[in-house]
Amino acid sequence: MRTCRVCGLKNVEAKTGPATCLACRREKYLIVKRRYQQSEKGQATARAREEREDVKEKRRLFSASGRGKANNERYRQTPKGKATERKKSANYRARRQDAEGVVTAEDWLRILEEHNHRCYYCHKRTLKMTLDHVIPLSKGGRNSPENVVPACHRCNCKKRDKLVRLL
Repeated sequence: MRTCRVCGLKNVEAKTGPATCLACRREKYLIVKRRYQQSEKGQATARAREEREDVKEKRRLFSASGRGKANNERYRQTPKGKATERKKSANYRARRQDAEGVVTAEDWLRILEEHNHRCYYCHKRTLKMTLDHVIPLSKGGRNSPENVVPACHRCNCKKRDKLVRLL
């Protein structure tokens, strides 16, 4: 039994090399790990890992679990989480692009009712509709109820910022 060379803890078991306690070894490991994660190679490795299907599935399953939902709820209560929620709203994007008008929650519910909760483009009914500007904000469209239609995520992504012919 020896003394830890970092913190001075007595009775550290070490067979070879300098005596280091478990806490000091763990601290050193975390420092090296952090340095690697911040390096270019570490970030490329992390991006490649996130693209793997098994990792995506694990994340999806965890986010649907009770612990995942609790984590998400705690995150939403933080200042960063609140800012993220604000950025998701169409009105936030409209303000950033200096578009005129506002679409309120009541307006959005009325628009959904008018379209029978169906996508304006493919006419499918999905649980989560997205708000789509017929004339995109980037092309000078207004953020008003007259320029907004419900769209499924797929159609909204496919349309992007194109102008489409109205039905």
